[in-house]
Amino acid sequence: PEPEPEPGPEPVDDLFAPVDDPFAEPAPALVEPEPVEPVEIVVGRSPNLRALVRSSKGDLYLDKYVHIAWQEPQPFANRIGLMGIFIQNKHTGPLEQFESTIQGFPEILLKVAPPQTSTVAPGEQVRQRVDVRLEQPFVTPPTLSVRFVADGVPVSITLTVPIATCKFATAYTLTDPKQFAGVWGQGAASESQQTIKTNRAFEQSAICNLLKAFKCDMCLGIDKPQNLVAGAQLVTATGRQWMLLRIECAPAGNQFRITGRATTAEFAQSMVELVVDQLTNV
Repeated sequence: PEPEPEPGPEPVDDLFAPVDDPFAEPAPALVEPEPVEPVEIVVGRSPNLRALVRSSKGDLYLDKYVHIAWQEPQPFANRIGLMGIFIQNKHTGPLEQFESTIQGFPEILLKVAPPQTSTVAPGEQVRQRVDVRLEQPFVTPPTLSVRFVADGVPVSITLTVPIATCKFATAYTLTDPKQFAGVWGQGAASESQQTIKTNRAFEQSAICNLLKAFKCDMCLGIDKPQNLVAGAQLVTATGRQWMLLRIECAPAGNQFRITGRATTAEFAQSMVELVVDQLTNV
């Protein structure tokens, strides 16, 4: 005999009665995505900044996003300086909306070539030429600002660059104590002075090498044997300026009184602060 047919669905009197519909559940409420927090990295002073103030090339900054290097192909001369900034992408993905510039101010005029691309591939390096012209001595160095988007996250990096007044200087020497006294007296109104104690003792030869790296020349026979006198000069937009440094050294070799006088207070202060910063951070 033929098998009995399976019973069909129960008849539905109301065509609009609820049925077992897997899609009848209400749509879940939309959840607003978490906002992307921008990453702001204010480095201030690179660990290598002090060395780069004394030299012409080296690494300026490194993190998981970028490697920034600095190079001066030739010494600054006659108010003019030329530099190269090299920024390499260290991230696993591209850096998008890439921007890089140096903020100048009235004392120095800067012309920064824009990056060649707005998207930097992993491992790719961006090179930028920087031209600078000195107008007047300055105390605070300019800053480099780098901005980009990595994996959808906006990132900004700000750090000080090694453009300092001393890079534009040339040697200035006095060997006659009477002449020194006359020039020193002329700069009384510009005087900048700091007394410091260093973490270690310094030989006079080491301090002399530091001053020479800052384009100063030693003025021999001017002061007592335990003290040092050095001089430098600048060509500025308003003419030539001189600067003299007198470093009084305690016998222990770790206490110093550093006095600067110059044509302008800014020249004296900038050089005193450069020397103090180097001696107190070794």
